[in-house]
Amino acid sequence: MIYLITGPMASGKFTVAELMAKKFKRSVHLRGDVFRKMIVSGTRRNERKT
Repeated sequence: MIYLITGPMASGKFTVAELMAKKFKRSVHLRGDVFRKMIVSGTRRNERKT
């Protein structure tokens, strides 16, 4: 399952994401800029393009 947290600046998105990442066993908290780069490039977090 994937949760995408959105909202206006300073609304607590980061705090909620951190709490959720700590609660779930298999989880990761990606910042928005990293997530966008991964989607655009088509790569996974630890994967390098050759």
